[in-house]
Amino acid sequence: MKILIHLRSDANAKHGGDVALARQYKKILEDGGHSVDITTSSLAFEGHYDLALTFNLDRPFEPAQFIDNCNKKNIPVMIYALHHPTAGVAQYLKFGTKGLRRVFAMLAGCRPALYESILALVKAASGQMKIQRAANLKFLYASIAQRFILNNVNTILVSTQMELSKTAEEFQVAQDRFAVVPHILDIAPVSSPLPTGPARQIDVVCAGRFESRKNQLLVARLARKMTTTKFVFVGTPSSTEARYFAEFQAEIAGLDNVAYHPSLPLDELRAMFRNARLFISLSWFEVVSLTEMEAMACGCQLLVGKNSYAEYFTGDRAIFVEPDALESVGQAMQAWLDQDRKAAPAFAGLTADDRIFEMAPAQVARAFSSTFDKLKVRS
Repeated sequence: MKILIHLRSDANAKHGGDVALARQYKKILEDGGHSVDITTSSLAFEGHYDLALTFNLDRPFEPAQFIDNCNKKNIPVMIYALHHPTAGVAQYLKFGTKGLRRVFAMLAGCRPALYESILALVKAASGQMKIQRAANLKFLYASIAQRFILNNVNTILVSTQMELSKTAEEFQVAQDRFAVVPHILDIAPVSSPLPTGPARQIDVVCAGRFESRKNQLLVARLARKMTTTKFVFVGTPSSTEARYFAEFQAEIAGLDNVAYHPSLPLDELRAMFRNARLFISLSWFEVVSLTEMEAMACGCQLLVGKNSYAEYFTGDRAIFVEPDALESVGQAMQAWLDQDRKAAPAFAGLTADDRIFEMAPAQVARAFSSTFDKLKVRS
């Protein structure tokens, strides 16, 4: 098949999990014999395609416009929803936003759909997003765009059964409209134990792009309180939240127990995970964080924000916490580190029956193949 993948217009300037995911999917689809193009324009496109795939139900203006164009060309289209837990987004808007985002959140009454509508209007007015026709102005209101998307795609792809259930319930969509296609994590079962206990030199690793949504500032405040605990932060600053990164730098200034790396090659990042006891991510909301999954695959216990669908993969290898509860997060971290220093943690490596292997490339390719087969039956 000839497949067109659509990404948001700022994908090349602002890399995120959706961009990485799309490129990984492009590779496994091409390995499966399909021809795949990627576009960052939601406007009318040339050429014929057998199938189209777009992303981001939570940023719906551009996907809705793209789907409208696909429908006009009679091209079957799927959306990879990447729908974040709404409660987590609302919590972030109320407590986690900074600067202009804070103003927009207050104007929206901390309601996620209205907040996205304001962002879309600002981007359209500034020329960051192109509107193809006047009729598409209605897509600037997120709830209308989301409903249009759900009514006009052939299949809704989700990362886990948990995301499927939550999304179907929230939007009142029949579950047979969905298909589970996990994120991709190129890992293999660990046949020998990973370093545990004293062999691990780093207490805590926190990795991810620096932005208010990821909430690294709270982890930095923990590092200032827990001076005998060694923290390592990894991540590039978001180009749109320079002030947030400056706050982080001020918080860790002068701390001997903190190291910071702007970025690391994947092999070095995995080596760091294998040398760490605990991975922490207090993100206000996630779908399934690939960084968390990487860390778990390398033997780290996870201490992560509760607003995600990662529990499907982590089992008892993660502690889920309120992302803004500084004292209780610190207590949970200290209790686990004290236990780990006394004895090797229960998790020394992965076994072949772990759910995380549903994210292996071959498994994801099979999930896509099954979804394509169902589309052919429906058409």
